[in-house]
Amino acid sequence: MEEKISILEDIDRRTRQKEKMEEARIRDKLDREYVNTCKMFGHSPDRLPDGLVVIEQATKYMQDRQKTVYYRCVVGHHKTVSGMMAHLISAPDEEWPEEPSWQYDKWNKCRWSYPHWMLWTRKEPEYEHETKWANDD
Repeated sequence: MEEKISILEDIDRRTRQKEKMEEARIRDKLDREYVNTCKMFGHSPDRLPDGLVVIEQATKYMQDRQKTVYYRCVVGHHKTVSGMMAHLISAPDEEWPEEPSWQYDKWNKCRWSYPHWMLWTRKEPEYEHETKWANDD
């Protein structure tokens, strides 16, 4: 029995090491090729231009731990009673394949969310204007 527990602990330790190495690789990539959107556009997400491709840094909770995840999204704006507000549209690609959980919200049938976490954009910003913000194709 102790041997089984020891093997499981070893597997868990290796999994966490792999996650840490992957996180370090992504952080290095962000530091080299990307910039925090606050530095380029200011602290209000509503100031981000439509179509701007961003990488959203978020936290995903998994069983007994949390994991930092990164989602490729496109910025858009929509009208509210308070004025225009920014939203993020999930736009995964081969480089950033993770899809956020709000992508599959069965209640509002939208594939967007308000920006809540840290956002990164390429040092030479990339734009994508063909993404729709609701599932009403």
